[in-house]
Amino acid sequence: MGFENIKYEKVRDLKLGLFAHSGDVSEVTINGDNDFKKGDNYNKKSKIKIYYHVFPK
Repeated sequence: MGFENIKYEKVRDLKLGLFAHSGDVSEVTINGDNDFKKGDNYNKKSKIKIYYHVFPK
């Protein structure tokens, strides 16, 4: 969609990978908000944060 400010953050919550797998997306936020829907408009410089599941170290 042309966003320029995308960050990724690991969520170290997996135990056995039964309900989620490593790399599965947990949540996406735009400017700190996760309550968005198709058709919403955002500036291409909005802060996008993608949280994804991984195993703890």
